[in-house]
Amino acid sequence: MICFAGWGLMSAYAPLVKAALGLSATRTAMLVAAPVLLGALARLPMGLLADRYGGRVVFSGLMIAVAAPIYLVPSAQGLTQILVLALLLGLAGSSFAVGVSYVSRWSSRQRQGTALGLFGLGTIVSRW
Repeated sequence: MICFAGWGLMSAYAPLVKAALGLSATRTAMLVAAPVLLGALARLPMGLLADRYGGRVVFSGLMIAVAAPIYLVPSAQGLTQILVLALLLGLAGSSFAVGVSYVSRWSSRQRQGTALGLFGLGTIVSRW
């Protein structure tokens, strides 16, 4: 849930950033799309890392890596800084691939479907 909140942080801040920096609609859309793009691209390598090293280790590392951009977003100045932080926040979007690997391993084969469904439900609830 924390990763998805961090991943969606840019879309929450977009109206404020647009007003503060006087961004065009195109630049605002680019700012909102940056985390989505990197999150989509990072899912495959993060899933592979989770399969190799385990979900707990990769999830911990991912949350530590994403903590810095989450902390720095409110103090960023200028479009370039905010865009770089938005890209780094995209790593949080790859948490779903890591979580699926993690949940699958600590659930029995008979309960994996239920466990994965609850994990997916948790990420949906966090978006509300």
